[in-house]
Amino acid sequence: MPVNRRKFLKQAAGVPLAAQLMPAAPPPASAPFRSYAEEMPDMLLQYLANKTNTLAAGWDQNALRFGRPPRSKNVIVSFGRSASK
Repeated sequence: MPVNRRKFLKQAAGVPLAAQLMPAAPPPASAPFRSYAEEMPDMLLQYLANKTNTLAAGWDQNALRFGRPPRSKNVIVSFGRSASK
């Protein structure tokens, strides 16, 4: 059955009113509240690490495609001083 605009607007306007009239169901007592922090304590750090690694892999692929060797990773960088001292 097709719905015209007038019927749709009447039904859509009634949804918030109906939601206020119906009582909210209480949460089940058998399911305690658990936060994401308990299940995945370092979710943000993992996300940032994955994004950074993906970006670095893209840079390495572009460097290989244009003939530059990829830079070595995990290298100690010294600023103005000799690393042997």
